[in-house]
Amino acid sequence: MRFLAGWRVALRIARREVGRSRRRSAVAFAMVMLPVLAVTVVDVGARTSQVSGTERLPRELGGFSAVIQDQGGGRLEQSPDGTAWAAYPSGEADQPATEATALAVLPAGSRLVPYATGDVVVRTGRGGLTATAVELDLRDPRTRGIADVTSGRAPGTPSEVAVSARLARRAPLGSTVTLDDGRRADVVGVVRRAAEPGGRAVVGLPGTLVAPQQGDGRRWLVASAGPVTWADVRALNTMGLLVVSRAVVSDPPPRSQWPAGVRSLGLGSTAVQALALVVAMALIETVLLAGPAFAVGARRSRRSLALQAAAGAGPRQLRRTVLATGVVVGVAASLTGAALGMVAVLAGRPLLARMKGTPIGPFDLRLTEVLPVVAIGAASAVIACLVPAVAASRLDVVAVLAGRRAEARPSWRSPVLGVVLAAVGAAVTFAGARRPIDGELIIALGATVTVVGATALTPWLVAVLARAAGGLPLAVRFALRDGARHRSRTAPAVAAVLATVAGTVALGIAGASDQAQSRAMYVPSARPGTGVVSITAADVDRVRDVVLGELPGARVTTLMGIPLPVYSAKTASTEEVVSTCATPTAAGTADPRSCGQPSSWSTMLGASVLVGASALEQLPLPATAELAAARKVLAAGGAVLFSDRPLPATRLTLHHVQVSMPPDGGEAGERAVGAALLPVARLTPVAGTAPANVVLSAAAAAALDITPAPVSLVVSGTPISRTAQDRVDEALQVGPVEARRSLTVERGDQSGRTTRLLVLGLTLAAAVLVLGGTLTATALALSDAEPDLATLQAVGATPRLRRTVAAAYAASIALVGAVVGAAVGFVPGLAATWPLTSNTYLPPGATDVRGELLPSHFVSVPWLLLALVVVGLPLVAAGVTALTARSSLPSVRRMA
Repeated sequence: MRFLAGWRVALRIARREVGRSRRRSAVAFAMVMLPVLAVTVVDVGARTSQVSGTERLPRELGGFSAVIQDQGGGRLEQSPDGTAWAAYPSGEADQPATEATALAVLPAGSRLVPYATGDVVVRTGRGGLTATAVELDLRDPRTRGIADVTSGRAPGTPSEVAVSARLARRAPLGSTVTLDDGRRADVVGVVRRAAEPGGRAVVGLPGTLVAPQQGDGRRWLVASAGPVTWADVRALNTMGLLVVSRAVVSDPPPRSQWPAGVRSLGLGSTAVQALALVVAMALIETVLLAGPAFAVGARRSRRSLALQAAAGAGPRQLRRTVLATGVVVGVAASLTGAALGMVAVLAGRPLLARMKGTPIGPFDLRLTEVLPVVAIGAASAVIACLVPAVAASRLDVVAVLAGRRAEARPSWRSPVLGVVLAAVGAAVTFAGARRPIDGELIIALGATVTVVGATALTPWLVAVLARAAGGLPLAVRFALRDGARHRSRTAPAVAAVLATVAGTVALGIAGASDQAQSRAMYVPSARPGTGVVSITAADVDRVRDVVLGELPGARVTTLMGIPLPVYSAKTASTEEVVSTCATPTAAGTADPRSCGQPSSWSTMLGASVLVGASALEQLPLPATAELAAARKVLAAGGAVLFSDRPLPATRLTLHHVQVSMPPDGGEAGERAVGAALLPVARLTPVAGTAPANVVLSAAAAAALDITPAPVSLVVSGTPISRTAQDRVDEALQVGPVEARRSLTVERGDQSGRTTRLLVLGLTLAAAVLVLGGTLTATALALSDAEPDLATLQAVGATPRLRRTVAAAYAASIALVGAVVGAAVGFVPGLAATWPLTSNTYLPPGATDVRGELLPSHFVSVPWLLLALVVVGLPLVAAGVTALTARSSLPSVRRMA
């Protein structure tokens, strides 16, 4: 009870002191409140944007009991909500999935309502628009929630459809649309689909829109009087059916009853460790930002504390009085920040839904997650008061009551501890650089330890700079030495800037290096600026006419080759994929090597075996000596192979091989089609990726008994804007599914925008924290130094000198923290480049698209970001301070 009574007195004193010093308390209040507000917005916003199982039920089931979907045979294991499942296609289902077998498992009296989705093309005057086709009888009131009619009525006949609001702009209510099969349908309603509220959709009766082979699998909604239990779900899984049951999602079984394949779902240990690191860094940053305000508050209260000590208060009571200030401010600021964060998410739900682009859940507040954030915020305020509290317990009562101000010399323990922690952190950081899998997490842990070590070095660094300021101008010398005299106020501010800049620089280097790797290893699918349309021999003229009609002035080149892949029936129920490649052997050798050469992106070009010299010219290849030699070989009737390995000779026996891959994962089979002794040249794949397996001359194709066919059209000679690309796509979306085409445009590496956004985001975040911490600490320092500044004014200092001193305060805090922080940030930033951008999986000698050798890893320093953070922000802080600082003060009589 005596303990509680002591705290009651301390809290009462702290509450009154906070009320008397509103401005200074408001600074500490804001420094604690803002991080709590930000974390609350992130937590509650993430929970609100997520759609839980029970929240998904109305939009997935409407008023039905369950939905079941055929996954194509085999046996399934699934989680209760159906979001995670594992299939075993190699085994047979316990019994085939039919409506009869499913109804035998479901509760008596159940009824299955067909429900299918797929794609449909709505013809327009220019061609066609691709939309989602939904087969569902909207006249059934139980479908409300899945799709709701917002105007008009639900379709009642096979010749009637309802469309989404986006498609209604082109096909309004009352109009008639023509579908891709030529059938006409009347638009009788406008609907809103919960699964895709902003997309294009056409809704019709079951069996009217989606062909069986085009849909997403058979699906039924279950109408039953009783619940579909977990036992029913497990029984249906044995038929290869995935089930989402209202009863099971609302009341899931214990995890012990989940199948073994999905039982281990949850937040992984790596994610937990990463979250712990983020929380730890946020706690450190809050302590550092709020520390100067509490230090100045304790300094302003030192006379009151000295009077308490003179009246008999011991060191424990003095520490408790200062810590109580942190409790009062921390609890009030944390509760306010949490409340404002909740209000912000609640008010911003519409904006959040638009940003996500998909439906979000209702406002989701979990006190079990928000209350720990509040507790951490309050704890950070108390921790920020620890140093001032310890200093208060060691007050020189006589010196304070006499009006003398001074701090003890910095202890040698702090810099020694800082050096040890920084060394350990650097060692851990570079140890993580050697681990390719979880290295990033180890680097983050080492970086945290390094920042803590650098923070411990800050008081000593401030004192060293003050002693070295002898030859500097008066204003700078005054600011540095005053900061050193009041290290409890200056060091946390410098450390806050240091931690912020270190994190910014580390993230900037890692992000820029990752971007440099993406840029260097980007392999274009065609020549930059050109477009490609995959074709067959039957529609070359039609596609060419469409492209030339929409893109006048374009040059269209036909690529010849062997179409890939070719699908051929293996049995009545399965298919095998047959691919074709050409492999070399030494002259006279009968056995060809496997087709497993370097990976290719030939899906855009439509073939891995191309024919003709024109095909080689359309490929995005660097202008090297290899390419010149390849052109000569093609002109001589030979072939060009893409290979990571040197060829054994310039004339090789080329084998035309067909490789059959069964769909069940069985062993591939090879069949030789033709062979010929030909001159062969090699091209090294760019970044380990080849545009094709081989390019043959017309003579080589004839020698290998290959009959080439058109595989794609390459569009060049004119700029292709995204609007023009959409026009071409719309014009090509006509006819049956196999006749629809689309234009793909090679626009080069688009990741530069990501780098610009990264630099902008990091700069803004650093600006808020650096300027906020610097200006706050400067304002507190100027307030604390008012007697000294008044003395300067009394002895003839000009107003300009006071502004210069104020600017020097801000510049010294921001510049010292930024320079040291940048140096500290280089350690984890450079270390992160090893696991993040490693190219060890590439073959030796791999090159980029320009033909230059790729390094083992990439290092890129964002110098613009460093200049903005290390130089620009301190200058801005100094300028803002100089403009806002008071030029004169009222005279103050100093006590002897």
